Amino acid sequence: MGKATGGKGNGGMGYVCAGCGSLLFRGDAAADSRTGRPTFTEAVEGSVELVPYTRNGTNLTFIRCRRCGRLIGQLADEGSDRHAIRLCVNCGALGFEQK
Repeated sequence: MGKATGGKGNGGMGYVCAGCGSLLFRGDAAADSRTGRPTFTEAVEGSVELVPYTRNGTNLTFIRCRRCGRLIGQLADEGSDRHAIRLCVNCGALGFEQK
């Protein structure tokens, strides 16, 4: 199981794909989702792909590691907040590295 520790404002830390080790998120992109799930405002450029998915009339967008295709979470729209789009990630899909 991956571990995701650290938090907002920690630019020297990175979150990597637990499947292939590719850097996905920088620590300074971490956000407080108030849910306990690792949440980020942006991914490292080119590191993830967004995959639209519809189930029972509900539109979702999954987040996958671009290198290995591992499903790492989903996009969440939180309304009128200035960072309304959140990348909500399953902590088991992440590893953690400190630089």
